[in-house]
Amino acid sequence: MYKITDHPFLIRFISLTIIDEVIKYAHEINLQSRLDYVVGQNCSVQGSDLTKETTRVVISHLIDP
Repeated sequence: MYKITDHPFLIRFISLTIIDEVIKYAHEINLQSRLDYVVGQNCSVQGSDLTKETTRVVISHLIDP
């Protein structure tokens, strides 16, 4: 899990943003003491050209209660 921005409702991807593939069977970190993280699942990512870092995207994120 990475913190990309301090804004609570904005994820901004810039040229320096690195998004890595999730490794299966990786160890999980207990984040119960950190309530400032949003936990959920990205359902979809839409954009006109997802290979460019300047492309505007719409991310549908399901937030776990």
